[in-house]
Amino acid sequence: MDLICILGGSMEGDGCQGHHKARGQPVKSICHVAKIPKNGVFIPIQRGQTRSSDYEYHCYQMYPADNHFEDITFTVDTIAANGILPGIYEGCRFEGCDLSSRSLNGLWFIDSTFNNCNLSNANLTGSTWNGVWIRDCQAMGLAFGDCHSALYDVHFEGCRLDYSSFLKSPLRGARYIRCSLLQVDFSGADLREADFSLSILTAALFKDCNLEKCDFREAIDFGIDPSCNRMRDARFAPDALEGLLRKYGLNIR
Repeated sequence: MDLICILGGSMEGDGCQGHHKARGQPVKSICHVAKIPKNGVFIPIQRGQTRSSDYEYHCYQMYPADNHFEDITFTVDTIAANGILPGIYEGCRFEGCDLSSRSLNGLWFIDSTFNNCNLSNANLTGSTWNGVWIRDCQAMGLAFGDCHSALYDVHFEGCRLDYSSFLKSPLRGARYIRCSLLQVDFSGADLREADFSLSILTAALFKDCNLEKCDFREAIDFGIDPSCNRMRDARFAPDALEGLLRKYGLNIR
């Protein structure tokens, strides 16, 4: 995987080079828009302006074309035999795969599904999840806050997500349906319009979150401090008062 920076109008790439050098990410090449390489799949990860000009640059990760997997079903036998290769997985299905404690560093999952898989304690650093559904999976101890945030769109149904972290994650419209979220950390997350129907939120941490229009009407055992979160138009069941006043130690009967 090479990091390619494509300038919109100048061959000068000092701003782009400096941006990535400061992060320990050497840029392989600087390309004018008319000289973009054609031998790979390009996914945008950064955009901005060079320091010494007004030209915009776009930064991409380039994958060889043979590392772009489309509409493939991966099973426990497939993963056991070949592991999971670096690249882009688009429209793929993962069925019963054991990915626990594996490195998914830098991988891209686009419009894909995971069913009955074990993802617990996998390394998600720099990975991208866009249009992904994770169903009936073990997904404990995951740091979703380490994922790329630019194209982040992932939903869960029937999953065990205990002890995971969504620290400062962009989760607008996310679905957590029938999930276990024991001690999950949502601190700083954007959860606008998220849905926690039938999910267990025992000791889950909501602090400095945007919970506007979030749906907690069927959520179970949550404790949320309205003074520490943005909660306009968040939806709760009529008997949810105890979960919103828990920090005060009131005896509500």
